Amino acid sequence: LGLAKPSNVSMHLAGRALFITGLASKAAAKVDIFDMQGHLVFRAKDVKGNIELSSIPEGLYVVQIRQGVTRFTKRIAIK
Repeated sequence: LGLAKPSNVSMHLAGRALFITGLASKAAAKVDIFDMQGHLVFRAKDVKGNIELSSIPEGLYVVQIRQGVTRFTKRIAIK
């Protein structure tokens, strides 16, 4: 069993745009956003940089980014 190398995936929110960095080259990621009760409120496939979150109401959310076996989860606040 090989050791997984640490992921360089990270994200930050600027206004209502979610920027994702550190993705493996030429590979798209899947992004799921959940409310604090665990309900899926947004899903995007083939993300390669940033996505606009204008359709999501203000509040606290959990973002999960998946690319192959890499998973990155972070809590965000949309204002």
